[in-house]
Amino acid sequence: MVIYTVTTHTGQRLLAGTTSLISIQLRGTEAESEEQNLNRFQGFFQGSERAFKIHCKASLGELISVKLYSKSFMGLLHDQWFCDKILVNTPEGDEILLPCYCWLGCNERLVLRPAKVPSGGISANPATSVLWGAEVPSEF
Repeated sequence: MVIYTVTTHTGQRLLAGTTSLISIQLRGTEAESEEQNLNRFQGFFQGSERAFKIHCKASLGELISVKLYSKSFMGLLHDQWFCDKILVNTPEGDEILLPCYCWLGCNERLVLRPAKVPSGGISANPATSVLWGAEVPSEF
């Protein structure tokens, strides 16, 4: 049995929190975790960080994606959740950032992919900046 620690970051925006049921599934190169409900008794509040343990039978391999699901609470409340980012700490000691910065509506699914730093690192050339792993002229 291996344990992944998932930390959710809810945005600071007005009404960013939710009482909807949020579930998560981790997908790796070797296997997938079971879908797990993250908020059985407590919602996600504006600006909050919450950590969860995801138990898996074996290592998932290199993390490929995280799937988020949203379902209404008892079929009554249909609010959205603004997820800033997800951090996953692997059993191997790696911390993986999955940026989100978007709203997840009720009964929606969202797939997040790990952020990657270019193999050369961040550009030292002042005429360019790194945006999502691609060099873009600074006047962009």
